Formats: sequence, C-alpha cells, structure tokens
Amino acid sequence: MKKWQKIIGLILIGLVSILLTWRLIADYERYDITGSWNLDFNNTYLHSDSASLEFLNGWIIIHNDSIDLPPIYVPNNKIQHTLDLSKGTWSVDKKNNSITINAPNHPFHGKYFMKELRIKKGERSLELLRLSNDSNEIVLYR
Repeated sequence: MKKWQKIIGLILIGLVSILLTWRLIADYERYDITGSWNLDFNNTYLHSDSASLEFLNGWIIIHNDSIDLPPIYVPNNKIQHTLDLSKGTWSVDKKNNSITINAPNHPFHGKYFMKELRIKKGERSLELLRLSNDSNEIVLYR
C-alpha cells in the first residue's frame, strides 16, 4: 500500500511540475512583446476613412493586459478624451502568431498577423514587430 502511495505522489508531483513549467513558458511567450515600442511612420500604412491621421506621438506601450496606443489629434478635443480613446486591451494567439488589439475608437483596432525580427547594425541591435492584416501594416521598433 505505501509503495502505491509513493508512486501516486511522485506522479502527482511530476504532473504539477509539468503544468507549472508549461504555464511559465506560455507567460514568457505572451510577455516577450510587453514594454515600450516606437511606431515606424515611414513603413506603417493605415487604411482610414479619414483624409489624414495625425498622431500626437509614436509610442506604444504594451502592459500585461492593456495597451496604450499613439493618441490621434482631433481638433477641439480635450487631451484627456484623446488619451482615453488611445487606450485598449490586447491578447496574443501564439498558435496563429497573431495579436488582437481591442481599442474600438482607434485605427489600430483589429486582429493582426505578427512577425518579430531582430536586425543588427554593427554593435547595435534593433527589435522589430510587424503587424499586418488586410487593410493595415504597422511596424514597431525598440
């Protein structure tokens, strides 16, 4: 009887270890894009009904569950309202290598195919994140 209890105990410890390891790996894959990014204006294309979009800055900050997108300049809009419209949430689907940005009042709202690149120029290294779908191409770097 004690032999079976030890075997079952070892199996349970093994399963818990596997589940914890899997969870840590899944979190690492999700959070490797968190942090500050810069928008590459020269290589970004946004399909918009507006004649032209003017961003107040080119920063994107990806938090654990939320995202701060570049605020869009709208004449006669209060700054706080403009900043509120640039906030949203995000989720990553590593299986399909995609990211979903949920910010209904922002042109970046939608689901994108995600491609990460690393470029090395001499001593410097640049990390690129290219987000694309049918109508938009967003290039970020840090």
